[in-house]
Amino acid sequence: MLKSLRVLLPAVAVTLDAAVCSAGQVQSVDLYSVVMPVESRSESQRNSQAQSALKHIFIRMSGDPHVVDNYPGLQNHITKAGRYIASYQYQLEPAVVVKPAAGVEPIGWMLSTEIANEDTSTEAPDAGRPNAAIGGGVGESSQPPGNTALQPPQLQVQLTFNQASVRSALRLAGAPYWQAKRPVVWAILVQQQNGVRQFVQPETSPVLKRALQEHAALRGLPLIFPIDELASLDLNADNIGSLEPAQLIEAAQSFDIDIVLLGKVSQIDAFTWLGQWKSYEGSLLNEQFIDVDSAQKVALAGIEPLFSRLGAQFGVGLGGDLESNRYLLTIDNIATQNDYLAMITSLEKIDGFTNIKMLGILDKRCQFSIEFTGTLGKAQGLLALNKHFYPTGDDQTLTFEWHR
Repeated sequence: MLKSLRVLLPAVAVTLDAAVCSAGQVQSVDLYSVVMPVESRSESQRNSQAQSALKHIFIRMSGDPHVVDNYPGLQNHITKAGRYIASYQYQLEPAVVVKPAAGVEPIGWMLSTEIANEDTSTEAPDAGRPNAAIGGGVGESSQPPGNTALQPPQLQVQLTFNQASVRSALRLAGAPYWQAKRPVVWAILVQQQNGVRQFVQPETSPVLKRALQEHAALRGLPLIFPIDELASLDLNADNIGSLEPAQLIEAAQSFDIDIVLLGKVSQIDAFTWLGQWKSYEGSLLNEQFIDVDSAQKVALAGIEPLFSRLGAQFGVGLGGDLESNRYLLTIDNIATQNDYLAMITSLEKIDGFTNIKMLGILDKRCQFSIEFTGTLGKAQGLLALNKHFYPTGDDQTLTFEWHR
């Protein structure tokens, strides 16, 4: 049946931008909900927090931490953010007992309140982070006896925004859009205290672990803390840092992970954290030193650069004035009619691909003409994010193999 549809395929010229990028394991994230701390269940308090929440939504969806500054039209929508709320739900965050390392005084409220009044558009988005632990006032403390500190429950509201309205706002502003299916990141953070190294885990470093989870969730980056996976490879907090980049990537790829965020940090006192973050995507792509005053800023220093880089890689244009390019797409390994129908369904769900036209079928190979508002490299990246499409071509073509 497929052979009967053979046609002569025209040559299509394409413009190059970047190599084919594989994304390893991917996961769909919630693009439209944010958890915010509130003082009461009043409508005014809810609408006040909605503005910050919608700003975080725009950042998460665009992949651009400065999207509101870069696309000023979005500010008009932020001022009336309450109108875009589709649903809301109140919840109490559980209390957390923090056990500081030996020699460090109990921190109590300080780690969670110091950033509550900062400008969340640039350096401290944590005030609107999911499951945020934000107290009632800087310096307040409710500490149990001994070397512990209690972070009491905090009233929060989960705000879910209307999807069509948010997408429309981004489109009208000409801002980019990063789809919900995103690459999973291995997050490996080693904390050193008194000469002892250990992986950051809920039992050993609850504040630091939570800070990483919250900021990643706020930005829409799915994280895995691969403690068991590393143990199966005989890797621990002492030897993980001695691996060469290629060895670390090889270890991650054995679990279908292509992106690794590796950090080491030492808490000198209640307000001094020193260390280093490195991120790997096939090679070492980013390295920076940490000298900050809170666990939240340790997380920010690691997550934000990675988020910005991935957002620039996978975000596609939505603006009506942006030029669409036409590309030739080749899909191999289409053995049956059911394969073809499943492949077309997956292809049509990829954000940014429009005017998909069949050019021809030859044996197990299909070729299409597609329109895409973005570069060839970004089109390659979006296809690679879908695990049904495996890149088999070079950086000059859109050539993939279909895997059911």
